[in-house]
Amino acid sequence: MNNNQEVGAETATVRKIFLHVIIPIVVLQILNSLDRVNVSFAALHMSADLGMNRTAYGLGVGLFFWGYLLFQYPSVWLLRRLGFRFWLGASVIAWGVISAAMAGVHSPAMYYLLRFLLGLAEAGFAPGVIVFIRTWLPANHRASAVALTMLPVPLSVIIGGPLAGLLMTHPGALGLSGWRWMFLAEAVPTMIAGLIALAWFRDTPLLGNWLGNAQKAWLRRRINQEDIAEADVHAAQHVSATHQWTRIALFSGVWFSMVSGAYSLIYWLPQVMKQASGFGDVGVGVLTALPWIGLGAGMVLNGRHSDRTNERFWHLIIPMLIATLGIMTSLLLHSGWGSLVALCAGATGLGAGQGAFWGPAASCMRRSHTNLGVVMINTAGNIGGAVSPILIGFVRDRTGSFQDPVLALTLLLAMGVVMLLPLSGLLRTNKCLVIKEA
Repeated sequence: MNNNQEVGAETATVRKIFLHVIIPIVVLQILNSLDRVNVSFAALHMSADLGMNRTAYGLGVGLFFWGYLLFQYPSVWLLRRLGFRFWLGASVIAWGVISAAMAGVHSPAMYYLLRFLLGLAEAGFAPGVIVFIRTWLPANHRASAVALTMLPVPLSVIIGGPLAGLLMTHPGALGLSGWRWMFLAEAVPTMIAGLIALAWFRDTPLLGNWLGNAQKAWLRRRINQEDIAEADVHAAQHVSATHQWTRIALFSGVWFSMVSGAYSLIYWLPQVMKQASGFGDVGVGVLTALPWIGLGAGMVLNGRHSDRTNERFWHLIIPMLIATLGIMTSLLLHSGWGSLVALCAGATGLGAGQGAFWGPAASCMRRSHTNLGVVMINTAGNIGGAVSPILIGFVRDRTGSFQDPVLALTLLLAMGVVMLLPLSGLLRTNKCLVIKEA
């Protein structure tokens, strides 16, 4: 196959995979993120109705992640045994049912239980998607694909903020209060999507009947080339198991930093905006969306640019520095439009870093280490998600201010920058595997 034929086969195959695999995953991710973060908007009224203080609310948020952490590796094990299609459909239906049950929560204990069960149901989704993308796509398209599947997190806030405000302001049928109606209205599409996913997805590229035989052959040949080249690269570099786990540990620390920042914004930003602006529910929803527009744009654009230029280190460390400085500046300005602009800049940097992260993180692991390595890195991130909302609620109840929690968040992001430095040689010399066109 000459170079033009190779490029043509790659373009056609990758386009089809994005259309038939990645875009449907993005739709499910949007529903997933809506069902996960709508509690941050419900808290504007739910906490008072259930008699919870901010610490109790933060505990429920954190329990989601403890359920997520406990069942994450078993969920990935089930994925490998049952296949992606069945596992994905069943997971989506399960978390849709649990999200709907949030409409009937009547006590803090029930709130804690349902949040924990929601974490169990969603546990394998994100790491499963990373492993699935590695199965379907060559290395030089993975950062773009992963960035696109992560875009629903900011989209869920951009869309979900105004949507939650409208649903809570204008409750629907069944005599439910606004926040209860919001949980139910957003859960029903998820359950329907889970049924559709059972019929739509295929476990491997060879089962994708929308791929032609020539495209399947090209993809199989490229993946085989990467497997061979991966073994040669690791042999040439004498990458020991100790070095592999050191890399995974460093990537885990960076991801912990990023996810702590993202979930701190998700679960507390509506209350920060409510306190700072005094706006109603719809106004808070719109205002909360602004930093997430920047985060989403940074995520997609930086991930694509990192793939196109095949550069990894600067596409990670510069966004992390912007995130740290932006959120620090927002803290120093306290409030007002200047603080909001700085927060938007920080969120853009945070999203840009996340968009470029998983491409090199997954490619710098041996294939034999990928499943466990992805789970470990994702686990580290979700430990951040489990701990940071609880700490913010605890400190907020005792100080009456969000300044100390934001300072701690800034230090966490700075820690992520520091942990990138030992990886600079690996990333700057592009020793993470990428196969060039013939």
